[in-house]
Amino acid sequence: MLRLLLDALSEHPDRELTMGVRDGSSWSSEVLLPSPFLARFRGDTLAEKETHADAVIGDFDFRPGTRAGLQLRRSCKQFVVVEAKMSSNLSAGVKNATDYDQAARNVACMAHVLAASGRRVEEIEELGFYVIAPEFALRAALDTNLERLTTP
Repeated sequence: MLRLLLDALSEHPDRELTMGVRDGSSWSSEVLLPSPFLARFRGDTLAEKETHADAVIGDFDFRPGTRAGLQLRRSCKQFVVVEAKMSSNLSAGVKNATDYDQAARNVACMAHVLAASGRRVEEIEELGFYVIAPEFALRAALDTNLERLTTP
């Protein structure tokens, strides 16, 4: 469903929507985001693997030969990470980074990617983390946590 939505947004941009694929930008699904939580030394008990993002939209490339080598282009104007939740919640905890939940971990990885690019936040015209899900009334019975975990 997410791929269909992103393809539609890239082929038929709707300027009324909050999220979109800008001219010159692209999108990719099932992206491994570089992480600030990687092992610092062998046996690091606080280490986490790369973060699996459902999709990324923006001005980026992948380092040759990697799936987790996402890097922003020097001309980057858009960097958006998208999580899609049809009938599930965001993970309320992260195994080793206990102060983080799934949303916070994604945002931390975005900050890590942005810092590695040498770009400043002010230089990115559209920077965001979006959770796409059915409207609240359709998932209220699921005891959803999406609003709670995405409150700034």
